[in-house]
Amino acid sequence: MKVFLMYKDRDFDRQAPLPAWAEALMQDFDLDILLKAMSADDRFLYDISKSALFQSVMDEGTILYRQKVLDDSIQNEKTVRDIYALADEAVEAKRKNWFGVFGAYPGSILYSAVRMLEAYLPMLEKLRAIAREKQSAFKSDGFTRFFAMI
Repeated sequence: MKVFLMYKDRDFDRQAPLPAWAEALMQDFDLDILLKAMSADDRFLYDISKSALFQSVMDEGTILYRQKVLDDSIQNEKTVRDIYALADEAVEAKRKNWFGVFGAYPGSILYSAVRMLEAYLPMLEKLRAIAREKQSAFKSDGFTRFFAMI
């Protein structure tokens, strides 16, 4: 799911290459300490934070969009953490329930897809419940779109 919380019109490219000078800047400013503190030793959050740090944005509209999303995140910290925990649970479910497709047989592909949907269904129901209960507390365009997509 593309959540559009970093940009209004596109998803954040977390795999964009870092600039050539990124590692030098990491060392010069000892940014590793900051990133570890920001991510609370969550490797995924660490990598996302590092990528975001080095993807400069000069567009005022994008900066204001992100600030409003951030304000919503601060005002609704528990809800945002609950949503992140669900996403983490979904990643773990995918890892545990990997129904590998051996070959390109339509029956195997269908079987795998159905098993994954069954694994995700409880999490999707929790996400929908959170959206119904908490969406009115969020004001930013980013979260308004996010909850509308759910």
